[in-house]
Amino acid sequence: MQAALCLLVLVTSMASADDTKEKDKDVKALQGKWSVVKGVDRGKPVPPKELEGVEIEFKDSMYIIWEGKKEVKTTFTLDLSQKPKVMKLDTPDNEPKMVEMIYEIDGDDLKLAFTKCGGDRPKSFEVKEGIDVQIMILKRKKK
Repeated sequence: MQAALCLLVLVTSMASADDTKEKDKDVKALQGKWSVVKGVDRGKPVPPKELEGVEIEFKDSMYIIWEGKKEVKTTFTLDLSQKPKVMKLDTPDNEPKMVEMIYEIDGDDLKLAFTKCGGDRPKSFEVKEGIDVQIMILKRKKK
């Protein structure tokens, strides 16, 4: 019985260490500035004019978004236990609750999907017209 318990503790701590390494890898991959190159709102493409000047920066555990001159800073955490992976943003004091979004990162490409009104996070990047989900496709800015 004690051997089984020790094995369970060992396996759990190994999985936890692997999760931490994977999370650290994603946090590191996200670092830097990103430009929004494409958007989808409720299943419809966002006009490119509306995306001009929209940028996101990940700096350590900070998430900073610019829309023109407007800047919003918050902190983010990652949850890799979900599929697709989840990013949680602490909302500024005047917002109703934490925002959860799904994300997918592949080198210099980043995809985010979230609900605009703080509803339940999307389950996939497939969005049907009329569903309150917004998708942003971002490209890493070169230094």
